[in-house]
Amino acid sequence: MQRFVRFNLIGLVGIVFQLAILWILTALGVGYLVASSAAILVTVVHNFAWHRAWTWADRTPRIPPAIAFARFFMANGLVSLMSNLALMPLVAGALGLPPVPANLIVIAVAGVLNFGLADRVAFRAAVSSGDADAHPAPHGA
Repeated sequence: MQRFVRFNLIGLVGIVFQLAILWILTALGVGYLVASSAAILVTVVHNFAWHRAWTWADRTPRIPPAIAFARFFMANGLVSLMSNLALMPLVAGALGLPPVPANLIVIAVAGVLNFGLADRVAFRAAVSSGDADAHPAPHGA
């Protein structure tokens, strides 16, 4: 439960960070899809650093930083980016919501998947020999 709370606290800070970047970029005239994608990419790096240092700090010594970041990006970053590319044109484009509220909706959809993917893919616990089944099933079982 503590890990889930930490994940969500960092996620909340990341949401504020992402929305601020989106707001600034769109205020400068950048299109909402490019601005939201850029905001996601910057926020993925921000969130990774905090999750590595705090949320999953007990697992990080066993995972080299480059591998942990690749896993995190492949899981959380791609889910967020693909959700953004798929849903922002619908929510901000077709429905006409302003970019920041539209992005909040997209974040909520992507967030449902992100904890599980971070826990099971990006920062998964290493399986030690003591964790292996002492009595594996015979072949064909």
